[in-house]
Amino acid sequence: MKRATLLIVILIMWSSCIREYETLTRFTILNESNNNLTLTVFDFQVPDKSIVDTVFIIADNMEISYYYRSDGRDAVYCCPFGIEADSAFITFIDNRKLIYRRNDSNPRNILNIDNFIRKENKENVYELEYTVTEVDFNNAQ
Repeated sequence: MKRATLLIVILIMWSSCIREYETLTRFTILNESNNNLTLTVFDFQVPDKSIVDTVFIIADNMEISYYYRSDGRDAVYCCPFGIEADSAFITFIDNRKLIYRRNDSNPRNILNIDNFIRKENKENVYELEYTVTEVDFNNAQ
């Protein structure tokens, strides 16, 4: 009986020591295009909220940032604008646009996490950054 009681106490103590992990993924969009821009994301999954079409206004040399939370250690969130985001437009002040669609092969596709640069990693916090450049402005139609 004493062994069973001791085993139960040990199990209770051990289970209370288990840490649950949460990973934060911070996405940052920098505007270094020398122009103001709007970024329109269709079906953007607002972190911890619903899915909506969203317009970000980003002045030259400014940035926007937002976080996604994921359960588990090192669980980097897979999609810069949420799983449902299917297209994004970057529109510059003169109405020139860059159009990105999910799964297109554009090497600068802002919807593809592989086009973000991984910055500093802290314990369970990952920072990914995408920079809109003057080359993007010149390629816009």
